[in-house]
Amino acid sequence: MPQTFDEQYVNLAEAIHATCLANLEKRAFTFVSDGELAETHMSYGELDEKGRAVAAYLQQFTRPGDRAILLYPPGLDALPGFIGCLYAGVIVVPAIPPRPNQAATDFFRIIEEVTPAAILTNSAFLPFAQMLSAETPDLRVLATDQVDTGLAANWHLPELSGEDVAILHFTSGSTKRPRGIKFSHKNILTFIGTFVKEAPARGMELPPSWTVVSWLPYYTGLGLAAGALAPLLLGQYSVLMSPVEFTARPVRWLRLMTRYKASYSGGPNFGYQFALDRITPEECDGLDLSNWRMAYAGSEPIRPGLLRAFIEKFAPYGFKAQFSTGYGLSESMLSGAVHIGDVISLTVDRLALQQGNIVEVDPGQPEALTLCSNGQFAKNITGRIINPDTLEECSTDEIGEIWLKGSNFPSGYWNHPDETKTVFENYLPDGSGPYLRTGDLGFFRGGELYIAGRLKDLIILNGRNYWAQDIEQVAEKAHADLQAGSSAAFGITVGEEEKLVLALELKPTATDPDVEAISQKVRLAVGEEFQIPVYSVVLVAPNSIPRTTSGKVQRYQAKLSYLEQL
Repeated sequence: MPQTFDEQYVNLAEAIHATCLANLEKRAFTFVSDGELAETHMSYGELDEKGRAVAAYLQQFTRPGDRAILLYPPGLDALPGFIGCLYAGVIVVPAIPPRPNQAATDFFRIIEEVTPAAILTNSAFLPFAQMLSAETPDLRVLATDQVDTGLAANWHLPELSGEDVAILHFTSGSTKRPRGIKFSHKNILTFIGTFVKEAPARGMELPPSWTVVSWLPYYTGLGLAAGALAPLLLGQYSVLMSPVEFTARPVRWLRLMTRYKASYSGGPNFGYQFALDRITPEECDGLDLSNWRMAYAGSEPIRPGLLRAFIEKFAPYGFKAQFSTGYGLSESMLSGAVHIGDVISLTVDRLALQQGNIVEVDPGQPEALTLCSNGQFAKNITGRIINPDTLEECSTDEIGEIWLKGSNFPSGYWNHPDETKTVFENYLPDGSGPYLRTGDLGFFRGGELYIAGRLKDLIILNGRNYWAQDIEQVAEKAHADLQAGSSAAFGITVGEEEKLVLALELKPTATDPDVEAISQKVRLAVGEEFQIPVYSVVLVAPNSIPRTTSGKVQRYQAKLSYLEQL
């Protein structure tokens, strides 16, 4: 069996440069700016030349290990910036562009965390990036589309080991102190290489002839891996569109799949849901999805009913792709368990599951909850189900916390040693480890991994992560009658969708509260801050939010109390 790139190369710069040299004339990327017809293209040769020019420019004032923040609008301009950083040994820090007229708190915190040598952007975003960097006068701002490609001849590949950090990925959705996950060159090469090597055993190939379509932005882990890194390393052709154009008209996604005869695409649950809800029968005319071979689903708990509904709706238009579902998180380099093939599911009693018991029921039962199999762990990953209190391994079918150990896992968070130790450096009583504590609850049934819930106070809505305490702080400030530090935010499953619930204590002085007005202000405050809807606002009496003996809010108990009242 021929070697894969993770076995041939030590770092990403070598691997990507080699792929470009082997495919100089081949088209690497297309960006469809309006989601339909307006195209810009870039070949592997052009990408390599522009990347080398950016790298040579960076090498004039940086050293390997310095950091550069990528701040680009949707388009192809981010790619030479990304490649240029890798070629120069500069650590890539993808950043979410702050929304206009909103505080750029997260962006400024990332600057504080990584002390970057530069912000890379394009000409269109240059004034915006300069404005954001105004408080850091020594920080260089570079429009990479203005870099003279003649500089490419001056580039030299620095000495980089597989253990060197390539990318700092900041988890999305938290307004608390940001944490950058350290993805090394080896982490990324091993992650993609392992998937490529195991795919044939799971009934699927990933050949260079495939065309990829992605509407996910580059600053998300899934968007970067599926839309850019994997196609680059495999020599594939990737067609990109803006998530804004996708959400405005989801049929654009499937029309691109049709036009480019694409074989690989996917997204979080909400992408498939948008396609189901918003694509009309009239818009389906002319769709041909017969070339679609693998459809990935990730970033949030997978809903089997949704995937089956997607198959049913689009099978008449040639959709017969195998779904690639699985379990992973940013801290595990998106890897863990994976399943490629027909959707496998298990229907259990919802309330029993929330109490830690696995009770299979018929799908028609009132409290039936259908879970999607996440498959089996990859060969380079050890996964265990652990009792979070005793740290002993759970018996078969017992619910526990998922602990993972893998050769491609990141080493921890950037400049956060205490949090790194807590999350990444855990050992079982027998001394085995180190394991990554995921904070997610799961169990095995028939050799398949199922996700049962979460220990950590994380809420996943539409593919993004939100910390419960962040939402609570915003909600508590929405009205003077609400007690500070006395609320609980949690997610519940309604149908097959995750919804946000907020339970908030009233102040003792709120003797005649206007429940409707308070609830409306809470919804508006949370919506403005996080751009998410609140499914239910529950106002409770003073001192009624459940707490531990040390006074910490017990969000899980609050959730159980809410569900018992339904």
